Amino acid sequence: MNEVFIMRFFKGCFWGLLLVIPFWILIIWIIIKVWNV
Repeated sequence: MNEVFIMRFFKGCFWGLLLVIPFWILIIWIIIKVWNV
């Protein structure tokens, strides 16, 4: 395993999580809104 590859992999996972988390918060918020109504 190359160190540069590992760094790119972790950075990719980190940015992937940052992009995915707001979508999950939005989905959970919509589900809560629907269940409350």
